[in-house]
Amino acid sequence: MDNTLDLNAFRNGTPGAANRMISLASNAGIGLLPLDVFHEKPTTKISGNLPNISEYRNIAHSPGEWLQAAVMLESVSLAGRFKVPRFGKSNRVLVGNALNMSAEKLEETSDTETPPDQVFEGGYLIGGRGGSVYGHWLLDFIPQLIIALRIRDKYGFDFPLLVTNCQKFAIGLIDILGVREKCVFMCIHKKYSVNRLIVPMITKHGRRYSTTAL
Repeated sequence: MDNTLDLNAFRNGTPGAANRMISLASNAGIGLLPLDVFHEKPTTKISGNLPNISEYRNIAHSPGEWLQAAVMLESVSLAGRFKVPRFGKSNRVLVGNALNMSAEKLEETSDTETPPDQVFEGGYLIGGRGGSVYGHWLLDFIPQLIIALRIRDKYGFDFPLLVTNCQKFAIGLIDILGVREKCVFMCIHKKYSVNRLIVPMITKHGRRYSTTAL
């Protein structure tokens, strides 16, 4: 899609990620809120002859550089089950592994004429595709939520946590962090507008995660 900004192009987790992501975010006209840079060296050995084992072996043996950060978008519309951000005057769509969403999986929610059911001055987007799976909350969305809290503490954006596709078990995990009162649990059938949306990026790319972040 020509109107899609795919965060996979930032290639987080590969050498030079931090400088590259700062440059690409600037070129794309979106804000970037960095936290930490993690340099990881291979520590895992994978043996065997299963199909595609070489792909996993290459991943395990490759050095990594990860930027832990969030992107900031302006004039954002959130609709559908997963609330994939559509932002700016041209209604661009944000996708990528850092959001757990691909262009091929997008819902048809491009209606720009219907007014939103609720408007927020600012917010953090938490959750999305995979929200019904416990493992996605442990690996993707709870780390995403923690990044949001760290962004708030570092940059001072005291916005609500806009949580999408949230299951009952996930609310239990949110309660452990003690931030339930800061959450707005978005309804699948409602459309939302956010003037400034912060999207914490999940530190994964393809089949690889930042073990430091986890």
